[in-house]
Amino acid sequence: MPPNMPVALASVLRSRITSRLTDYDLKSKPLLFSCAASSVIPTRWRRPPSLDRLSNDVLIDGVFRYLNVEDILRLRRVSKLYYYLTHEPVIWKRMLRWLRLPFPPLPPSTRYTLENLSNLETERLITRALSLEKTWLSKRLSEGANIPRWEFDTHRLVDTMFPLPGGHYLIASTRNPLHTKYNVTVFSLDNRYGGAVALVDLEIPTKAIQFYAKYGTHHGKRGIYIAYICRNYRRKSDRGRVNISLYSPEYEVDSPVKIVYECTVVHVAFSTLEVLGACEYLPASKEYIEFAQKQGAPFREVHYMKSRSRYSCLSIDDIGGELFLVVAHMPNRIMFKNLGRKQIFTLTLPVVPELRDLTHTIVASRVLAIQRQIMVLRQITETVTEGGQPLHITTMELYNIPYSTTDERITEEAKAVDRAYITTAVPLNFWKITEQCTPEPKDDTVIGELNLRSSAPLPITLFARMGVPPAGDGLFYLVMYPEQVPGNYYPTRWSPTRHRTWDSLPPPPEEKWLYDLQHASFLQQMKAPEGKRYHVLPGSRRTLLYTVDADDRTDDSVIDSIVRYHDVAWDWEKLNTDQVEWRRRVRWMDEVGVERATNQSVQSIVWDETIGRLLLNETDSSKILVYDFARTRKEDWLGRHLPLSIDRSQVPMDEDGDESQDPLGFVTRLTSKFGSLGRLVHS
Repeated sequence: MPPNMPVALASVLRSRITSRLTDYDLKSKPLLFSCAASSVIPTRWRRPPSLDRLSNDVLIDGVFRYLNVEDILRLRRVSKLYYYLTHEPVIWKRMLRWLRLPFPPLPPSTRYTLENLSNLETERLITRALSLEKTWLSKRLSEGANIPRWEFDTHRLVDTMFPLPGGHYLIASTRNPLHTKYNVTVFSLDNRYGGAVALVDLEIPTKAIQFYAKYGTHHGKRGIYIAYICRNYRRKSDRGRVNISLYSPEYEVDSPVKIVYECTVVHVAFSTLEVLGACEYLPASKEYIEFAQKQGAPFREVHYMKSRSRYSCLSIDDIGGELFLVVAHMPNRIMFKNLGRKQIFTLTLPVVPELRDLTHTIVASRVLAIQRQIMVLRQITETVTEGGQPLHITTMELYNIPYSTTDERITEEAKAVDRAYITTAVPLNFWKITEQCTPEPKDDTVIGELNLRSSAPLPITLFARMGVPPAGDGLFYLVMYPEQVPGNYYPTRWSPTRHRTWDSLPPPPEEKWLYDLQHASFLQQMKAPEGKRYHVLPGSRRTLLYTVDADDRTDDSVIDSIVRYHDVAWDWEKLNTDQVEWRRRVRWMDEVGVERATNQSVQSIVWDETIGRLLLNETDSSKILVYDFARTRKEDWLGRHLPLSIDRSQVPMDEDGDESQDPLGFVTRLTSKFGSLGRLVHS
């Protein structure tokens, strides 16, 4: 009440208003006047019209549906009322159904259906999809702005890493400092306690020189397939003579002891990972370890094979609705193992008739699942032209993948469906091929329910490093564009002016896209700075490059700079035409600021294009640095959304009089007792 109002009149008004306002407290809530009360109070004392007068249901269902993501986030900063209202799950789930964006994939589990998604997870999907492209195209990255960084401790040294698309899980090959014990560890990167937590751990005989992971179902249990290749001793007596794990995985080795190559596939179920990730006990605590041991053995071996010849080009692909292990058996064989059955296909690749006297070696491969073919790149030994100049030939070939309804083992001589030649004056090594980005089979997540993926697959980009350049180093690259089969059409994108609700969307038409060598771009060269050499972290639309010294041939090179290479294949927002023009591409590259990544010796570095996440591990360090190009909401240790909406007077102070970053002392007690949240707890 105004201070100059008579006491008697103020008491009468207070009694009349409180009798009619049952849902509001005059001491802490805004004063909302009813019709009877407003007739008593003078006009100059009435509150002007405000959104606060509307009920929560009217605000959420009638007002917020007309606001975009930026408006919702700005409204959240107005008051506590809107702070809590904008965290309602219905707002973000409704927005998720309406938006047409390249959302990051989710693990194909019922845990991530639209009904089971939490408010934070739904908001994280939307904000990551919107902020990733905006941050990637921002000029501030090239003007010195650093990428947000966080880190976590694995408590072991890391050799290689493999992030699963979407950023939920990370597979890493770890070891102890003495190079005597090696493991494959699964980390959860979206843990409820923040940071990353090691969930399960598998001991392997030697270092994994290659490994691959993919979501899939094994015997009715959905989870993660993990395939890895190891060098092992052919005779156990040679184990103490030389440590073969110290050899580089990038090169063929001439070992003083006889070795054998082993390829193993294991499966870990989501039920185990989700139970451990949602455990109420603190990670690495005694209660947590006892709880983890009660879950039983997390890994189940699916397939094992060994050979004296080298295995390479490891991948797991969905072919015709079934998952296959695909591995190159050097020098000229491709093996396909059905992970759900006993079916095995083996393709023996023939030599090129015109080059039958030269040695053919497989250097890279990629399964084209949409057309049941595999693209194979083979390197031909150096030859000499008539003018005496050296000539290096690489063949690009397409082969059909066999099909059978039985579990018989099929071995056949393959016939190339299409073939192209790449001829250069210098050898091309270390080929990298981007993923095809096909949807996961049997995807029950919200991404699969809403069918938010593009109808057209992305282009496939091939990168290769130059061998022995005259000055500096560079990359060669080419792009394969998908072509639509005649008779189909590209669908019109959803527009808010044409389709007001999700139910009114037209059903997606049946389409078929094919890759062929006739629709590939010409070979292009990307020159590296003088005295430097490029390494590539490939992506279909967003690629990262980093430079090292040209004379540095070690596995743990010192990074000089990190460069973003942007290749716009097409625009999600403006694509409303009946035909995709893949060749109207915009290419540019510049250096980005990545704090603590440059001028450091890096053991392993990987790039997840789906959420814009860069992970790297410094040499002889157990910590993994994580750089997120996409912005997302975070939680505190108690599961509350940050930033918290609390009074500043209630914020506890630390010993120096500053605001405490750990009000409850949770982090302090945890780190002093257990060291870190990333300790391995389950084998």
